[in-house]
Amino acid sequence: MQSKLSRILVGVDGSPASLGAAEFAISLARKDGAGIYAVNVIHIPAPSIVFYGRDAFEDYLKKRRKEADGWLARAAQEASAQGLAVSTEVLEGYQSVPKSIIDFAEERKADLIVVGSRGMTGFQRLLLGSTALALVTYSPLPVMVTR
Repeated sequence: MQSKLSRILVGVDGSPASLGAAEFAISLARKDGAGIYAVNVIHIPAPSIVFYGRDAFEDYLKKRRKEADGWLARAAQEASAQGLAVSTEVLEGYQSVPKSIIDFAEERKADLIVVGSRGMTGFQRLLLGSTALALVTYSPLPVMVTR
């Protein structure tokens, strides 16, 4: 692994752990002069529209996009306070959250993925599994998991 990072991707889901991961990624970027990508993934289960109907599904997506924009704005504001710019992106799709993050990181040629050790809890986490564990297991890129 190279000693100096040039691109860092951080996953932000609004949890305290992910916001801490964003702060850590910002400090790494500041040290190395790296660029930062902050992403949030909205996983869309394939039969969502069938189960909930188009209107309810669109309302759900609108709410999730608004939440995601807020979390990413918070990360961007923290970076800006330290003199750094952050590229933010809300990713939406049918593939898993870890797969979406890995694909995005590879497309952007990230050197490192940073995520919090715990994100969503309860039923959502049961459905999605552990994002951090999946990233560590399947990512061809280095992954740093923060507490």
